[in-house]
Amino acid sequence: MTRILLLLEHKENRRLLAQWLESFYEVGLPDSDQQLEERFDLCLLDGPATEQWRQWLQERKASEQPVFLPVLLIVSRPEVGMATRHLWQGVDELITSPIEKVELQARVEIMLRTRQLSLELHEANKQLEELNILKSQFCSMVSHEFRNPLTVIYSCAQLLEIYDEPWHREKRIGYLRRIEDAAQGMTKLLDNVLVISRSDLEKMECYPAPLNLQEFCVALMEDMAHTNASEPSTVAKNQNRFTFVCEGQCSLVMLDRNLLQHILTNLVSNAIKYSPQDSNVCLNVVCDGAKVIFQIQDRGIGIPPESLPRLFESFHRAKNVGKTPGTGLGLSIVKRCVDLHGGEIEVASELGAGTTFTVTLPLTPFNSPSMCISTDAGGSRQE
Repeated sequence: MTRILLLLEHKENRRLLAQWLESFYEVGLPDSDQQLEERFDLCLLDGPATEQWRQWLQERKASEQPVFLPVLLIVSRPEVGMATRHLWQGVDELITSPIEKVELQARVEIMLRTRQLSLELHEANKQLEELNILKSQFCSMVSHEFRNPLTVIYSCAQLLEIYDEPWHREKRIGYLRRIEDAAQGMTKLLDNVLVISRSDLEKMECYPAPLNLQEFCVALMEDMAHTNASEPSTVAKNQNRFTFVCEGQCSLVMLDRNLLQHILTNLVSNAIKYSPQDSNVCLNVVCDGAKVIFQIQDRGIGIPPESLPRLFESFHRAKNVGKTPGTGLGLSIVKRCVDLHGGEIEVASELGAGTTFTVTLPLTPFNSPSMCISTDAGGSRQE
């Protein structure tokens, strides 16, 4: 609620103004230093209070820069001629008494609207600064993440082209698979960038449809196990073990297949990526009729506590990932897809012991309106 601070020496004027303003705003009548530190949107003061509070008001206004903090001075007509230029360093508007309530309210509303516009402009500037940072991070990430697979494709293509001697079929297929893997990696990166851009442009939508969740999860884990086994970085070492547990009636639920694919693929991929060799990656699914709970658990490196608040921001990566490749987009995509489903995501992690992500999605009953959240400005449900 809009808060107006009254700094008036005339007690009767202060009482009358407070009584009238309280019908429209929250009114502050400070009687301690602690109350003076509370937030306010406009300050009203009179002539006798000017000298006492001038320095404090100047400091308070400076502390809120570049946001506008208005100060409205109420003076009698004889006091107007006594105003000095130093006074205007801390005062933004002046009104003479006796005061018409309509005029005072108009002045107050104009000052408050100016402050609100200043706040909105400040917030817009902050968002532009963040977008510029994200743009720089994106360009750097794309340059780095594309360079490696492009180098692989170029090198393998050159080898296949310039060497005339007959190769064993197995060796030739090996190079072709490296090209294929590199191309798939680039495609995955482009898919992630597309999801982020569609979400930023508010074009992502949620369309629940009947889904055999148990079969979906089994197929997904089999695909992840196959991908894990075929990754060049894991060929020379033991593979991760995968566990899938399903509880409740999960044979037929209403969920958005594409959004769920993004959620589980990114979470399971991260569990694999940040886990030691031969460790176990678990996917537990519980369906209870009104909601479905997914738990993805690993015994990997864990997440530092200081990284948790920014975990779902685009391009953010924990400081302990080392040289493990990644874009910092996966968890941001997960969060956006969970939000579109109207669900929640939680994370519990311990350094060196592993991480558990818990995703809870509400289930849309059959033949009923969708529980998904729209990305339009009004935040309405998708029907």
